[in-house]
Amino acid sequence: NDGERLATLRYALDSAVGLVSNRTFRDEVVAIIAHHLSSIFVATTTTTSTSTSTGTSSGNDKLHSATAVALCVSYQLLGQAEPVGKLIGQLLDGGLEDDVLLGLQLCFDMVDSGDEAFVGAVAASLPSRKMDQQKKEEGDGEEGDETK
Repeated sequence: NDGERLATLRYALDSAVGLVSNRTFRDEVVAIIAHHLSSIFVATTTTTSTSTSTGTSSGNDKLHSATAVALCVSYQLLGQAEPVGKLIGQLLDGGLEDDVLLGLQLCFDMVDSGDEAFVGAVAASLPSRKMDQQKKEEGDGEEGDETK
């Protein structure tokens, strides 16, 4: 059961952070936890999008959110901004309102953590948005017309 796996992984994450003093070993443990959290996130992403498209909501939405939060915390502890940017980009581009809100909440939580360098690295690793690219292309085309 993914809910039980998540509870166990969160306990392991809290224990690793609170009890393991050797940073190298702690990072190894957190990396393993992040790997397993990622598999739960992928599984709940599939079931969440299916349940939302059919109009039903289940405990998978909460599991999906809790997994995303734990996964971001894990990656932040490891100093890995790129996977966080990818996860947030996936949430923001997924099209589901709950996912977009979750992505924004994760951004706010990261800013609240006070690690400006990590936040900047996450921002730099976010995938570029299609609309931004289209606006830029339209803007370039208009500038070209004005110079003629």
